[in-house]
Amino acid sequence: ILANWLGGCPGAPDTAAAPEPTCLPLAKRVIACLDVRSNDAGDLVVTKGDQYDVREAGDGERQVRNLGKPVALAERYYEEGADEIAFLNITAFRSVVLGDQPMLELLRKAAETVFVPLTVGGGIRSYTDEAGKSYSALEVADAYFRAGADKISIGSDAVDAARAFYAGGKKGDGTSSIETISKKYGRQAGVVSV
Repeated sequence: ILANWLGGCPGAPDTAAAPEPTCLPLAKRVIACLDVRSNDAGDLVVTKGDQYDVREAGDGERQVRNLGKPVALAERYYEEGADEIAFLNITAFRSVVLGDQPMLELLRKAAETVFVPLTVGGGIRSYTDEAGKSYSALEVADAYFRAGADKISIGSDAVDAARAFYAGGKKGDGTSSIETISKKYGRQAGVVSV
């Protein structure tokens, strides 16, 4: 039945006219991307860098460029019509991600007042802490999802996964962060940022 339907019934008259092609415009989405890190006082702030330098220009003691509080800026972007908010923890590679309680608390607070998808990135990788305990990228993603993230953004770990994918003959082995996270949460829950 399917073969006949896909190929057309042999000998049957073609009664269906081909549909007219339509050209739909691409949907525009505004995704506010907030680079988040701790300032010198230990507070989480939104910052933007100039060639990866997030410190104010000048001589002497250069402070981290502070563009505002992450939750307040997320609320503002939401109120102004952003379709999604992305928090990128730009210093997560330096720390024990699951011990980063301020970032997890930031997600909890944002999820209470911002009602568009929240994406979080930075440090979503497998690692071992100072005590020798190992954590998987899935455990890191679990913590972010429990805190209120709708999506996670994988950066350098995605590059490693792509290398392994191509080295393995374009087949995944089910162990990459992308595969394990998408298996548990669905493919829509992960994005790659490079």
